[in-house]
Amino acid sequence: MGNNQLFDLVHSLTQSEKRYFKLMAAQQSGEDKSDGVKLFDALCKQSIYDEFLLKKKFKGSGVEKRFSALKIYLYDLILKSLAQYNNQSFASIKIRKYLDEGEVLQRKGLYAHAIKRLEKAEKLADEAGASFVLHDILRLKLSCQSMIGSFPSTYEEMNGQLARLDEEMLKMNQTNFIFTKSISLVHWCMHLKGKKGNAVELKNIIDDTFIHLEKSLCGRFNQHYYYRTLKMYYDEAGNNEMWFKSVLKHVQIFEEDVAFLNRLPSNYFHALSSVLNYYVSTKNEAAAEKIMMKAKSFLENNNAMYTNKTNDCAHLFCTYFNMLLRGGDTLKIAAYRTQLLTQYNEGKGVINLYARLWIKHLLALSYMKETNWKEALKWNNLLIHHDQFGKSNFLYFEGYLQNILLHYHLKNYDYIERLSKSVFKIVGSDQDMSSQEKSLLLFFHQIGKNQNFIGDQKQLLSDCAVLQERNHFIYDFLQNWMSDLCSITVSQNVSSI
Repeated sequence: MGNNQLFDLVHSLTQSEKRYFKLMAAQQSGEDKSDGVKLFDALCKQSIYDEFLLKKKFKGSGVEKRFSALKIYLYDLILKSLAQYNNQSFASIKIRKYLDEGEVLQRKGLYAHAIKRLEKAEKLADEAGASFVLHDILRLKLSCQSMIGSFPSTYEEMNGQLARLDEEMLKMNQTNFIFTKSISLVHWCMHLKGKKGNAVELKNIIDDTFIHLEKSLCGRFNQHYYYRTLKMYYDEAGNNEMWFKSVLKHVQIFEEDVAFLNRLPSNYFHALSSVLNYYVSTKNEAAAEKIMMKAKSFLENNNAMYTNKTNDCAHLFCTYFNMLLRGGDTLKIAAYRTQLLTQYNEGKGVINLYARLWIKHLLALSYMKETNWKEALKWNNLLIHHDQFGKSNFLYFEGYLQNILLHYHLKNYDYIERLSKSVFKIVGSDQDMSSQEKSLLLFFHQIGKNQNFIGDQKQLLSDCAVLQERNHFIYDFLQNWMSDLCSITVSQNVSSI
């Protein structure tokens, strides 16, 4: 098990999930029980994973002697408690439970008992639109009925059940086709993007067969998966017009079917967020404000406390705060920063790690805008100490970039050289970093080493302009700062691009 895996799992738990784990752990027997709880409590108290301190704390005890085995035991026990705790929250867990019970009863020859459990699983799967498992449930149910002769009394009813089995098989095959295309697309984004012939590879994944599938989509769930995949494809292909059309269709399938929206509220919210981000990037403030209010109203009026609701609220705060940072209304920024801090402090143990990272990132940016370098550095350090989303994650890269910038303003030149060296090792191989990112790191490395810059200054500012599209504020900041250092005006650079 990786060093951080257990730590990440422990810190992803809500307070109620932690209490449930403690109750479950108390029912266990053996030496692992007490040692596991001790290790659990120690991990809860750590803000950054430190195995050396843990082993030092438990030196000479059973925890230290069986440290590796105890980590595996504790990880498995937490997962088991989470499955039990969320049994009523996640339809998939309940469906699988009823299906497993039905299969056990069928093997024991208790077919009537099995049918009752399978009917419960069928009802839940039908409501959740779970075609994959629904096909298995129907097949097993028909098998049990055949053993005790409890088939429907009329041919029409029987034919209806068989037709439904065929329909679910068709949905399942279509879902599988869309899923494989989606996974291939994700793989392309992670490993093939930017390589020679990448456009051809991309076109081979999402070909005309996939595009034309739109006319024959079976059910809301397949529509949802289809438009979500299509959005990603057009985004990577750089076709903004078709991307936005796919986003709007994705939103539409939820708004046309309230029952479906209530099944996947978080997916609807994120579809709305895509519309919002589009209007923000195109500087259509009136449309962005309208969608923002629509998303806020949805979160306030949706009475169901679905799993990701708190995270979605945090996401909305972050999106709006990012809009404010682009605008520069200092009074609004100060007011929303207070709300964002409250969201962060009250949401510990509830808001997921990615939302917390975004909050730290935006808080650091807001203090940078006020030239409060020390406070910005505090929040930025909290950001870069969490790298669970991968070394090539743009938040992680920009966190290091901001750290270098902040240390420059604080005149910590020795830190700049060290950070720019380490970020090359940390962020990864050639395919993980763009040429523009490398250009910026080389710039900071030279600043840290010599406190001056020798090189193609116009190219450096051009690279910064390219990256500016990704994070308006931070690269705007960098561009102005580097213009001063290099004695080149931004207008000169723009005219040379």
